[in-house]
Amino acid sequence: MLTSYKRDMGKLKIRLVAFLFVLSFVTFQNNSSADVQTKELTAEDYRIQAFAEQQKGQYLEALTLYTKAEDLGLRNALLFNDLGILYEHIGLTNKAEHYYLKATHIDASYLPAYTNLGYFYKKIGNKEKALRYFLLRYELSDSGDIWADKVKAEIITIDARYKEKFYLKELKEFEQELEERSRERFEERIKHSHDLFQKGQELYAQKQYEQAIAVYNQALKITPENPKVIRAMAQVHADKETMAVELIKKNALELLEAGDYLSARNEIQKILATKQYNSE
Repeated sequence: MLTSYKRDMGKLKIRLVAFLFVLSFVTFQNNSSADVQTKELTAEDYRIQAFAEQQKGQYLEALTLYTKAEDLGLRNALLFNDLGILYEHIGLTNKAEHYYLKATHIDASYLPAYTNLGYFYKKIGNKEKALRYFLLRYELSDSGDIWADKVKAEIITIDARYKEKFYLKELKEFEQELEERSRERFEERIKHSHDLFQKGQELYAQKQYEQAIAVYNQALKITPENPKVIRAMAQVHADKETMAVELIKKNALELLEAGDYLSARNEIQKILATKQYNSE
């Protein structure tokens, strides 16, 4: 029995050690995550302070703060672009180029770095690379981008052949826009015509033939060759005439029963004059 007790205690100790290990691991993970978050916040604070110093022209102070932010693990295009601007201001062109490029590599959609690279290469006389990055910046621009026209002007200054290319590109875009608008207007007209057709069908079902004809005519003004509306119009005219013939027949029978043979004959002649009778 003592042996059984010792065995149970041994199992309990093993479980307790395992539990404490797991608990300590989870605690370590949570503390590590908190440390990382604090580090990132502190690094961003350094970047903000550095940018403020840079704006005041205090480049050495700004560089010290940027370096602290980078040492603390901050890695984003905004930081690298700001460092590129700073190094360019103090004349360290290799460093400036390095950080501008680093900004584009870490975030290919961060546009200021492309603009800065274009002006950087233009300043040091490398027109080929300046053109490359100005073109990249222009191609990534959206409508309403205030920098697009500025970059385009720089591109044309470097290579005048792009003036015609831009003209043809903008002409093509304008034509596409007109085509799109025309297509949209056409679709709107088709939809309006269809809505009128549906309204005409409702009126036709209620035997309101005159109103249905008026609505079908509106639809045909929009889409004159719409076969669906043309068939509906023909049908409503045929039904309208059938109704008129039935009314004449009724009047003729009433006149015959009343002994007014002359008036009854006149009514029958009206039936003979209808298109429906002649077509038969």
